[in-house]
Amino acid sequence: MQTGQNGSPTNGGLAESFDGAVDLFRRGALGEAGERCRVILKEWPNHAAALNLLGVLAARSGDAATAVELIGLAVHTDPRNAEFLTNLGLAYREANELDRAEETLRAALELAPGNGHILHNLSLTLSLMGRDLEELQTLWTWVQHRPDDQAAWISFTDAFAMANFSRASDVPVLREVLRTCFLKDGIEHQRLARAAAHLLRQHQPVGELLDLASQRAEAPLAEALRNPKSLESLSDPLLLAALGRVALPDPGMEILLTGVRRALLEAALAATLDDGPALSRSELIFALARHCYLNGYVFFVTDEERDMVESLALGLADKGVASDPSHREAIGVLASYFPLVAWDQIAEVVSLGTSHVSESFTAILEQQIAEPLEELELIGTIRSIGAAQGAVSQAVQEQYEESPYPRWRSINLRDPQPVGVVMAGLFPDAELELDRRFDAPRLLIAGCGTGRQVVETHRRFQGVHITGVDLSASSLAYALRKVNEYGCPNVELLQADILTLADWTERFQIVECAGVLHHMEDPVAGWRILTDLLEVGGLMRIALYSELARRPVVDVRYWIAEQGYGSLDDDIRMCRRELIGDALDGRQNPVLTWRDFYLLDECRDLLFHVQEHRFTLPDIQEIVRDLGLELLGFELPAKIRRDFRKMFPEPGSERSLDRWHEYEVANPGTFTAMYQFWLTKPA
Repeated sequence: MQTGQNGSPTNGGLAESFDGAVDLFRRGALGEAGERCRVILKEWPNHAAALNLLGVLAARSGDAATAVELIGLAVHTDPRNAEFLTNLGLAYREANELDRAEETLRAALELAPGNGHILHNLSLTLSLMGRDLEELQTLWTWVQHRPDDQAAWISFTDAFAMANFSRASDVPVLREVLRTCFLKDGIEHQRLARAAAHLLRQHQPVGELLDLASQRAEAPLAEALRNPKSLESLSDPLLLAALGRVALPDPGMEILLTGVRRALLEAALAATLDDGPALSRSELIFALARHCYLNGYVFFVTDEERDMVESLALGLADKGVASDPSHREAIGVLASYFPLVAWDQIAEVVSLGTSHVSESFTAILEQQIAEPLEELELIGTIRSIGAAQGAVSQAVQEQYEESPYPRWRSINLRDPQPVGVVMAGLFPDAELELDRRFDAPRLLIAGCGTGRQVVETHRRFQGVHITGVDLSASSLAYALRKVNEYGCPNVELLQADILTLADWTERFQIVECAGVLHHMEDPVAGWRILTDLLEVGGLMRIALYSELARRPVVDVRYWIAEQGYGSLDDDIRMCRRELIGDALDGRQNPVLTWRDFYLLDECRDLLFHVQEHRFTLPDIQEIVRDLGLELLGFELPAKIRRDFRKMFPEPGSERSLDRWHEYEVANPGTFTAMYQFWLTKPA
């Protein structure tokens, strides 16, 4: 909700007093801001801006009825104020009067056509009403009005990722819009992967091949893929855009792409060794190579294919890799089986790419040679401040040195905001009075991994100075490359075990530790160290595995142990092949709906981790109490928050772990993406 001064006459002391109320609101002193508004209204009962702000405060405290009444009075005083109408629409939405919310927001939009704030909130309202396609159209209008507005693109792609598509007549338009999103920088493409798989299934040429793959019709599929027309149909603009950017979480798609890779290998081998026709379909080859590198070469590979790959590599080397520009396609096929940086012909490959420039081929060389070599150089620049402590830390370090996690490619690039604004958006009813320390806060990310959290946090908080620590030098090198790529100043990355930080004298205003403590031998000991590093009045963000949400994972881990699968790459590939086969035969497993299953390093982290603890909310409540921390609330999608409020409407419920435990027991999939919550360290 907005809190500007539009619509109220200015009058000396009253105007100054209201300015003070707005300043208090923005600093998080909500109680004082409300009291200032009430004083103003005693002297000037029709002060529209004060009524509006008091209504916004009521909405933030969970009193939607009072918010509707107060903001309604502001609108009555100034009926053509788009800001007041917008806030009234939001108040109606909080009161679950969705029809009136839509009507009011559309009225605001008539006064301010193309206003991103209004379009965004109208889209959220339509989403709650189950009108997904109208939601998308509303957000697409915002994008068209403001094509350079990053927030518009992020909101649109988030909605696209969650939408349910059903009308076949919409598919051609949706496909083209989705391809446009994949080509747009500054948004998290992986969120669109599921929508891409769904729309590809509805595209006839690709869909027919996907049907064969999903039916496990291996012989007919292989025969179909030997037909040049079938492979030509896979040079689909949407499929090519998706392959180079995301892992597609669809078992049938994986079977199809594994078959495509095999068919291209056979064609490449024939062209290279038998002087057959030159290999065509280069864009498909190069996109698939990028895709396979991105997913960590997770696709199953037969012994026969390994022999064919070796023959192709030797054949190219014998002929001279750089001797013929047509070798680029064969090299692309090899790059779909192993990273080119691991090939002893690396210098020849680079020479070929330099002498015969191709944008798609250059993209492979950048991904599979230049970036890994850059990371090898960066490892030597990372300062270590202590070795891994104990056998568990050493085992975890070894896992992430071999498999840096996650190998991310893109994120949503938001405009940074002051810490107080971010926290007020997350927890509107929490009266956080953040002092000047938070204008340029020192922030620790404990277990920063490959740097995704570092870059996201840098783009979240204005003026932040980040220290990131992690056990794995390989992960930190990846992180440093991405930090440099995104141009993030005031970031320092260090190699360290959280346990070694107990001796630090440095203190931080914000500490974040997401998905790390549950991999320690003693998570509470690590959490206690981080609490000691947090200043009084500071903020802490923690993310932990949920015992209830991880039940499907635990079941699969037990099955893996019974089957005797190890954690080597080929063990993971064979294990996944069996699980995918079961799913395509109708024995569904929830784990196959998780994105991490479709990338090798992420699958290792999901199902084969060397150390894992899980928690319940009563467990967490006891730890939080013992550490002297206070819960601010969870980071969750708006739909879950809304559902929770229906179940527990009383004020303060969202800060009650007892209430959230009741909710999770009734909805055990709530925290599939971990418990992600914020705390504060009171005096």
